[in-house]
Amino acid sequence: FFFSSFFLSLSLSAFLMSSSEAMPPTTSEPTLQSEPAEETVPVKKETSSMPAAAAPSPASVEVDAGDSDATAAPVNDEAQEAPQEVFSVCVTNSSGMMIKLQVSRVDTVHDIKQYLFEAKEMCYVTSYSLFAGHTKLLDFTALADLPDTWDHNLRMVEENYTERTAFHHVRRFRALLNPNDSTSSFYVDLTTSDCEKEFIQKSEAAAQAEAQVQVQAQAQAQVQAQAQAQAQAQAQAQAENGEVGSGATAESAQAETSTSADKKKSTASKAGKTKYQPKQKTKQQQQQQQAQLSKKARRRLAAEEEKKREEVVRAAFEKARQLDAILPTETPLLKRFFRDNSGFEARYASLQCLGGLRFSGWNPPPGGRRIKGDLFYLEVDLLEGKTLFVTAYTGGFFVNATTPQRFNPNPTDKPCHAHTLVGLLQQVSAKFTEKFQVLLADHFDKHPFEVLPVLQPVSRWLAPVQTHTYNLNRSEEVLFATTEAGFSDIKGHLREWNEDFQSLSMLPHETLPDRVTRDRNSYQVNCEFVAEAIRGVQNIVEGNVPAINPKEPEEMHMFVYGNVFYSNVCDARGTFKNQGGDRGARLAVNNDLRGVHLANQCDVEGLHTLGTVVVNYRGRRMVAQSIIPGILHQTNASNVLYGSIDGEDAAADPAFHEKIAELADHLYLKLHKIRSKNGQVVELYTSLDIKGVRGTDGRMYLMDLNRLTPRDPNYMSEENSLCCLRPELLTHYVVSRMEELQSEYAAKTRAAHDEIVKAQLEEDAAKKKDETKKSEEAEEQEQPTMVKLSEERQQALKEVTQTLHPELQEKITELRQNLRFNCDVFTETTLADEPEVIAADEAAVRDLGKFLVDRMIPRLVHSLTVNSVVSSDMLADMFHEHGVNLRYMGVVTKHLETNSKTNSEGTSSQYLPTMCLREMAARGARFAFAELCSSSTHTLDVFVRQFLNALMCPPPHLEHKRRKRSGRRRNAVHAFDLWAMIQSHLHEHYDYELQPNQISVIQSLPFLRSVCLKCGIVLKPKEYKLQNLKTSEVDRAAGIAEIFKPNDLMDLIPVVKYNTTQSRDGLEMMSIARQYMQQSMLQQSYQVLNEALGILSQVHGPIHQLTAQCYELLAAVLKAAEDPLQALFYQKKATLINERVLGMDHYSLVSAYQRLAQYYSAF
Repeated sequence: FFFSSFFLSLSLSAFLMSSSEAMPPTTSEPTLQSEPAEETVPVKKETSSMPAAAAPSPASVEVDAGDSDATAAPVNDEAQEAPQEVFSVCVTNSSGMMIKLQVSRVDTVHDIKQYLFEAKEMCYVTSYSLFAGHTKLLDFTALADLPDTWDHNLRMVEENYTERTAFHHVRRFRALLNPNDSTSSFYVDLTTSDCEKEFIQKSEAAAQAEAQVQVQAQAQAQVQAQAQAQAQAQAQAQAENGEVGSGATAESAQAETSTSADKKKSTASKAGKTKYQPKQKTKQQQQQQQAQLSKKARRRLAAEEEKKREEVVRAAFEKARQLDAILPTETPLLKRFFRDNSGFEARYASLQCLGGLRFSGWNPPPGGRRIKGDLFYLEVDLLEGKTLFVTAYTGGFFVNATTPQRFNPNPTDKPCHAHTLVGLLQQVSAKFTEKFQVLLADHFDKHPFEVLPVLQPVSRWLAPVQTHTYNLNRSEEVLFATTEAGFSDIKGHLREWNEDFQSLSMLPHETLPDRVTRDRNSYQVNCEFVAEAIRGVQNIVEGNVPAINPKEPEEMHMFVYGNVFYSNVCDARGTFKNQGGDRGARLAVNNDLRGVHLANQCDVEGLHTLGTVVVNYRGRRMVAQSIIPGILHQTNASNVLYGSIDGEDAAADPAFHEKIAELADHLYLKLHKIRSKNGQVVELYTSLDIKGVRGTDGRMYLMDLNRLTPRDPNYMSEENSLCCLRPELLTHYVVSRMEELQSEYAAKTRAAHDEIVKAQLEEDAAKKKDETKKSEEAEEQEQPTMVKLSEERQQALKEVTQTLHPELQEKITELRQNLRFNCDVFTETTLADEPEVIAADEAAVRDLGKFLVDRMIPRLVHSLTVNSVVSSDMLADMFHEHGVNLRYMGVVTKHLETNSKTNSEGTSSQYLPTMCLREMAARGARFAFAELCSSSTHTLDVFVRQFLNALMCPPPHLEHKRRKRSGRRRNAVHAFDLWAMIQSHLHEHYDYELQPNQISVIQSLPFLRSVCLKCGIVLKPKEYKLQNLKTSEVDRAAGIAEIFKPNDLMDLIPVVKYNTTQSRDGLEMMSIARQYMQQSMLQQSYQVLNEALGILSQVHGPIHQLTAQCYELLAAVLKAAEDPLQALFYQKKATLINERVLGMDHYSLVSAYQRLAQYYSAF
């Protein structure tokens, strides 16, 4: 988004010059000397580009000789190729200041401008051009296209303003003045840069103190050595003079001096050490030495050892006390979920640079002034108490002589002019100059990851209570429906989303730089489309957008807003009457979204899909799609070139058929014959419901991809006809079949080997007839591993291997070609193949269903039992990873309940059934929320409170008999009705009977969290009394418990489902790095991860889950290389990214905090 450029600017120094966060010092003998990959790379503004590739740091690793012969993970030449070459560019502004940037050849001039927006010195400059020598560079000129004679120097030249760019400049300046209104970095504690700085400062201070103590000990040792030398010289002189008695005295004095010196040295050594140092002598030597010591000496040594132990224990308690100050040990509370912002108002007031900045009432300029260059007028309230009237004209800004009563556009008597508003106000206000520098310093001191915007929507169910600040940018966006691009769009211009999607899919992708550019732009466009879809659904649900078919019922209304097509997800036209009505419509949309993702992954050239986003908001589910050119003006079915609309006519255009054949190879789709309702027989790869349309732009589009996988044969009722198997199941099934083939041929190879060895043994036995039976038996036991084959049998064994291996590869290829599934079996579509073929297709799909029940569900149950499942999100992810649909959660719950009864130990199997129950009940509550919200006449605040209070009503009050309608509040949500709907949902969708005594087990804080996340409810972080409610706290007539108060509801946000672009090259490199780690090849793993980090940073930006995963892998490599300080450095970044992207209570963030704690414990 355009206004996020300021928040991106807060990352400037750390990524431009590595000044905000220095690289932590390495250990004395580091195995890997690594520099943070992205510290030398500027972060680009997400609006148009992503950060440049990180330059892989040269890792100086001493690899053992054995590592060179180790089997390395397969790395192709393209994967080993560095993403882009990184080099420095010097940019000189109009005042002569030079800024040095780290860029790559794939970057454009526009990317460099985004870098400069993130620089502290340039964050408020918006209108300029860049020159290479005397040549003006266009914004989208790639640096690789510049001539070889370019000296890597650029010059900034100020450009005249237009009305659009001047508006942009003002809104940019407003964003600088109100940064805290839009940032959400109120939840960073252990992972902030301040904590790391404090940690490093304390470590350095401790090291300095220890070094100082050692220096003092050495000085004392030198003094004692000098005294000892003097005593020896004196004793020698006395001995020469014959003073024997004096010599004895000197010896005793020398011994006393030595003992005193040892004591002082021991004391100094103990003062400089905090850890107990193990003795160098062996235990036997210590026992011998103690036996020779006197009783008094042994007592003294024991006292010293006890003192050392006390020092170690005292140091440990001190560290624990310091850790307790950071991590409270008491029970965590929701009210402390976020950082305390009680001092925000005072801090915000102290950073106010202006009293106000607004557009003047004298706008627009009259015609006489417009032809002189005036664009608009501003009113600025200074902290000194004065109000200035400023003119924005083509050359910049100046103070005019206008007053509230009289319009005078001429400059004041003391002309004051500047190209930027900051430069103008610095000339007229000393307080502004002082406060503005403090404001920039305050925000640029933060860790860059704390303030960079998150492009993808973040799920949340708690929000801190924040002070509502005065912000004209925000009010103009909402009240006047301006775009978030900040007047950057031409008035009346609508973005062609479909053209953006399809043109990006046609970009070249043969080389790695091409794929990086393609993925980066695709990810950016997809994020912007998701944001546009969310904004459009919010406006539609709130009634701000008229329908394009207003004469039809409200359920059938369709909308076009921002050149995006919106429709309600419901069975308004009776299309899914036999598939469960609205439930069938929701299931079809979910399948369609999954089908779009599968088609995009296959990446068939010339075959296009629509941008699709599903949004749930205020109980309504809507689907947003990009518009196929000409589709809204086509009214007949003749435009469908593949598949059918209503089943009457079917088509299979040869051009479409050829492209879909490539798609079928990836998705294991079988070519089959179908018969339409008018008797027409056609051959299709996909289901008849999938439609192929050619737009007026000539491209081929696939629509309604709700059946790209076969139907689930375990749900054969008519209302479950839209239940399809997951694509992960097909992958597991294919892998299983290949493993069976490999096992079969491995058995054949072993059998052939055993036969050859047996023949060799028989031949050897015939040659040794004179040996005894006992020796023969002993020989038979040792010969299988020690037998020496003859040359003929060695050749025979080699021929067997050479014969079976190609045969195995041929069988695997044949399996891949023949393993195909008919997506129209067990559906209403009439198949026209031979009966034997249809029976074989049905048997193949049934085999899939049997594989799901017999193999994957037991495997899932085992995985759930042995792993620590900490949240409903992790539970759903594990279901999907095993290819098991969530509708099998009832079956899995029954398996877990059986295991928990047979296993009485306190393992994970005891709480897993309860977690599955909570997840099923939460999904039932989501359906109930949507149904009740659409029929409620209360305000949203009242309805949501009634819903939550009824949902958390304690079980004893659920058995209360419903009173007559006249005795209840009208349209109120009753707990009895709500839980009856949830029980019905569990019975219909999961085949599970929820018992009344299980409700009290379900009602808990995790259940509340899951329901809020699924319904988009955001609550205040406070302690809610969910159990042990008193009778006075329950309204029996209304059937609700008064748990949630009027001010507890903070917001109701959209819940979004969408597909996103992922860098395949980055994922492949991370997989290769894991293989290297498993083989202890740390240097190779580190290098590949650096390259992967560069690619992921370019494609997704620094604030993305995949980037965080790459940081975590880097931390693991460095920890294995015994470099804990740098491992902590990378893990801290990964944890901070996960906080921003996943939310504060995601299971991946919990794991990240655990690893962070482990790395901190190394110190």
